[in-house]
Amino acid sequence: MIPAATPSLISGITQAWSFAWHALIGAEILMAASLGLGHILDVGREFQLMDQIIASMITIFAIGLVFDRLVFSKLANRIRERWGLNQSNE
Repeated sequence: MIPAATPSLISGITQAWSFAWHALIGAEILMAASLGLGHILDVGREFQLMDQIIASMITIFAIGLVFDRLVFSKLANRIRERWGLNQSNE
């Protein structure tokens, strides 16, 4: 049953990582961490530095996108190929 459930497990892991990434940024903002993207975002909000806010938001988005495209999608594709679940374009 585990091999059949593996693609769904990978989807769950991807979604869990996304929630964890957002929680990490939120925790940095709430706990007033001295460094990190959440801190940069919070300082930019406090001093109304829109360039700093937008740059940190783009960085947060880019890191999430890189992990999604380079790590999780490649892992999911490899697992689908391993178990013969890829859809062919025939």
